Amino acid sequence: MYTTTLSNTKFLVTAALMTALCCIGTMVIKVPTPTMGYVHIGDGLVLLSGILLGPVYGSLAGGFGSMLADLLSGYLIFAPGTFLIKAGVAMIGGGSYCLLKKKVKNKKGSFLPLLLSSTLGELFMVGGYFLYNIFVISLTNGSFSSASLGSALTQSFVEIPFNIMQGITGVLFVIILLPLLNKRPNNTL
Repeated sequence: MYTTTLSNTKFLVTAALMTALCCIGTMVIKVPTPTMGYVHIGDGLVLLSGILLGPVYGSLAGGFGSMLADLLSGYLIFAPGTFLIKAGVAMIGGGSYCLLKKKVKNKKGSFLPLLLSSTLGELFMVGGYFLYNIFVISLTNGSFSSASLGSALTQSFVEIPFNIMQGITGVLFVIILLPLLNKRPNNTL
């Protein structure tokens, strides 16, 4: 009973910590882009949430932490989309990592599953923000007419390279950080 309670408490604390780290990593260390967005280490922490907590709880931690960063930074219109997109990144990244890791038996073979799963998650982010930007731009233009959608489509295409750069930052971050975390003793967070 005590071991189960301790394990549940440890997991809950880790999930709360990852939620906070996703928020802080998104808000504190950021490089602005010309399209009013910014590149940050939050995506790496979202991926890490999916891998460490599993796809379901990791998606909640990554989604809520990233959404909270949007809310606190004044990007209110992006908060719902950010929650869904970052939750998807953690779910895809964490879920595919679990599946691919099972296929690779040796510990040295964990780089390829990590690279592939992180890349899949970040591709979802690029596509998700492309679609959400079309929605937000059309909404702020006041209509969903063909002219408004055409303008939104053009503006959303401009954002893609910066979202790709954001995704690469996230992939590199998790590729560097996860092996360091795997070296910690099993009884520590």
